[in-house]
Amino acid sequence: MSRTNQVLDSGYAEIPQRIEWKTVLRILGFLHHNSRSKKTHISMTCNLGYKRCVQYLNWLEIMNLIKKDVDQDGSHLISVNEWGIELVQKFLK
Repeated sequence: MSRTNQVLDSGYAEIPQRIEWKTVLRILGFLHHNSRSKKTHISMTCNLGYKRCVQYLNWLEIMNLIKKDVDQDGSHLISVNEWGIELVQKFLK
């Protein structure tokens, strides 16, 4: 049986090698309309694999476009911050 490796949020070693701006805008646009979402919901709605989605979320957090909060059950809730909202609005004009 093969085991899947889970990407840890604590380290930023897992970020995409190439940034696709359409994907960034798709994630930020989703988070703008659906604040405080879980990673799995984001990956399914934005049509990304879970690992790729986590890589983009790590990159977005490094760029200070999103923020991660920890829920009572220990899961991460992700929302877009002011910088991310500005970026989405500039690209949607």
